[in-house]
Amino acid sequence: MYRGSKFYTPALGGRIRDWLRFIRRAPDRPIASAYWMRIFVVGVVCFLSTPFQWYESWRLHRKMRAIQLHPEPVFIIGHWRSGTTYLHNLLSLDEQFAYVTTLQGIFPHSYQTNFLYPYLTNVLLPPTRPMDNMKIYLHSPQEEEIALVNSGPYSFYHLWHIPKQMRAWYRYAIKFEGMTEEEKREWKAIYLWLLKRASIFAGKSRLLLKNPPHTARIPTLLELFPGARFIFIHRDPREVYGSTKKLHARVMPLFNLQPIDAAQVNEDILYIYRDMMQTYLRDRDSIPDGQLVEVAYPDLVNHPLEELERIYETLELGDFSRQVEKFGRYVEAKKGYKKSTYEYTPEELEALEEQLHFIAEEWPTG
Repeated sequence: MYRGSKFYTPALGGRIRDWLRFIRRAPDRPIASAYWMRIFVVGVVCFLSTPFQWYESWRLHRKMRAIQLHPEPVFIIGHWRSGTTYLHNLLSLDEQFAYVTTLQGIFPHSYQTNFLYPYLTNVLLPPTRPMDNMKIYLHSPQEEEIALVNSGPYSFYHLWHIPKQMRAWYRYAIKFEGMTEEEKREWKAIYLWLLKRASIFAGKSRLLLKNPPHTARIPTLLELFPGARFIFIHRDPREVYGSTKKLHARVMPLFNLQPIDAAQVNEDILYIYRDMMQTYLRDRDSIPDGQLVEVAYPDLVNHPLEELERIYETLELGDFSRQVEKFGRYVEAKKGYKKSTYEYTPEELEALEEQLHFIAEEWPTG
């Protein structure tokens, strides 16, 4: 059992009004008595953070109005467990980039002024990521979907609170299906607000952003940033599915507010994986030439410097030679990382072959 599992949720550092908005609007929301303490603790932390949130909003008001984001952010996309974190950590070593940190993701509204946050995070946050035992550092790069959980009711990661609505939440929070124009405008405004905060904190305007849900949000991201660069990373579908199953099996019991049906979750994982990859294949042609590069995870692991140089050249990210030494040290430090192995039932193998064959055909791994 992970430390903090009784009280921690992805929404721990949000505003009390956003937490209450989510609780009120969450569909199919039978919350058992076992989970009320989790809701209460999150509400208390959010409430106690309010003065810090108000102060920081006032303190940064002028900077937020004045800042201009770099028109060509770099988005790392790809399904969960495809290698996005490894690539994000590598590229974040390039000092030209700002990025959302773990601390910013959990406490996006007042991480600069609330001196209690590092302490609270160390107490309530698991010391390692539940799905792969990688250490969690407060200032390491983090996907901004975590910050979205703490900034409104529109983040896909609310699925961990309401696992019964995983598919519906995917269609709503990632594909914007059923979302009103006003809600979508609010999503965009919240997202740009988060990016501006990260840019101000880092003192840099060009952002490096890693977020698997963005794989099915390409048209919206291009509306916000027509000059955006995209790095799509892919991996053997069997490994992705097995690792994603492990992710949800370990993470959902830490955050859920309703009972979990493991068999349904596994079916939903397969549905979302298939739909996300089909959506990406449909939308990638909308990305202008020179703004997209696709990377195979085995190539990145086996030939990291060669793949990184190809990324820099394709997307025109600057002088790669200035980054080689830093990248090389990180790669060397990560050597020997033991990959997990996964077991599948005959039914799962049949479903993988039937529903995900197009992925293996598009991006052969053998």
